[in-house]
Amino acid sequence: MLGKYRGIYRSTYIPLFIKLLHSIKDLTFEEEVDDRIESLLTQNAKNTRMAIRRDFKRRYLTFDEGLLVKTPLLEFVSHTNDLALIRELLYYHYIRAERIGAEVVMDVLYPRLPNAEYEMEEVMSYLAKKMPEMVERTWHNVYSFLKTALKDFGLLKRVDDRWVAQPYSPKLESFVYALHHEFTVDQNYLNPRVAYLLEEAELPRLFLMSHASVRDYIQRARRAGLISYEVCAGDEQVALIHKSLDRVTTEMIRGIGRG
Repeated sequence: MLGKYRGIYRSTYIPLFIKLLHSIKDLTFEEEVDDRIESLLTQNAKNTRMAIRRDFKRRYLTFDEGLLVKTPLLEFVSHTNDLALIRELLYYHYIRAERIGAEVVMDVLYPRLPNAEYEMEEVMSYLAKKMPEMVERTWHNVYSFLKTALKDFGLLKRVDDRWVAQPYSPKLESFVYALHHEFTVDQNYLNPRVAYLLEEAELPRLFLMSHASVRDYIQRARRAGLISYEVCAGDEQVALIHKSLDRVTTEMIRGIGRG
């Protein structure tokens, strides 16, 4: 489908965007949020500040009739100082907002683990097929900005003179968050089969997780009381016992407080 994907034109701004999230998390109105963001941006050019604000809101905020929705992401920002966890949650929302980046991670890098080199020729060729209506400069922007983003978020590591993706181990909370986002927000599927998680779900591919790692995280989440696990008619299934991302986020935040 032509026009299905948009280019990537901005950096991740991780430290800045974490600062912005902390600053706006208790606000109510979108106008207040815009004013607060504007007061914290130091870029001289108005167009640059507007573009940064637009991408920040598009990636990380939700509004309903001009009111800021207190999302699970904002709840985590409000209740934990674990920067590694916040960074992973930002990555998850970033890669979903920048959809072509998600496709590159899932289709180009994930199948070539455990050592998937981020190669310009291969990525550019893939982008040309996925975004044929775009010009080569756009493909190169996507290649370049995505490379920087994956480095910033810790999913690309330098090995000799190459940038390589290797199997990644997210925080348990990030795994459970993404699991519930995919199966209670994107779709209503409270008892996903383990086979589906391994072969078709986006979660393990976006976080570059091996099959063995996914199974391990399922058991860790079960022991933490965040999900349950059962075998039904020979099929392994995960039960999302808290039934929503909001509720499981509340449970995870309680666990962080107890820890």
